[in-house]
Amino acid sequence: MAVDAVVRFPRYPLRLGLARNAVLEREAKVWLHQVQTAYEIDGQSHRVYDTLSSAAKSWDRPRRVIVKAEHLRDPGGGKSNPRSVVTNYTGDPQGDRT
Repeated sequence: MAVDAVVRFPRYPLRLGLARNAVLEREAKVWLHQVQTAYEIDGQSHRVYDTLSSAAKSWDRPRRVIVKAEHLRDPGGGKSNPRSVVTNYTGDPQGDRT
């Protein structure tokens, strides 16, 4: 399983994109609200990076997930664009944008 590779190779910073899902969006709700509110104030795109611990049913234990909560400028009134990656990266999520 690809998620297991993230932990098997701790010497290498690995990231695996996760599909958008209701559980992660619920856990990132505060951040999503924060960027949406900032967008509503100034009409500009905003994003916040942070981490949480999450465990899908198929994982053997909780993993570190970096979340990007983003609200983009859009002619239709802006749009939410949350993204998540599971990682073995231990640094600051703000610095992990590659």
